[in-house]
Amino acid sequence: MSCYDDDFDADPEDDGHDDEDPPQGYWRTKDGKVLAMADMTDDHLKNTIAMLKRKKMRWHWKYAQLQVERKKREQAGRTRAAEPVR
Repeated sequence: MSCYDDDFDADPEDDGHDDEDPPQGYWRTKDGKVLAMADMTDDHLKNTIAMLKRKKMRWHWKYAQLQVERKKREQAGRTRAAEPVR
């Protein structure tokens, strides 16, 4: 069982950092693109947070960064809608 399977099985010494992780404030999409969290649409941000919750990865440092971005948007009253399909 890996530390990703259950929050309680996580190694307390593991902070979630990986050599392949993008830098702080960025997210690697499932297709490998690196995207600034500030540029993520609201739906993408919401779905990414939900995915980390489903995978019981709330301990991961990226989860905290995504939550900070979500709260910044809420406090500023701004949203980032998806670009219209052309």
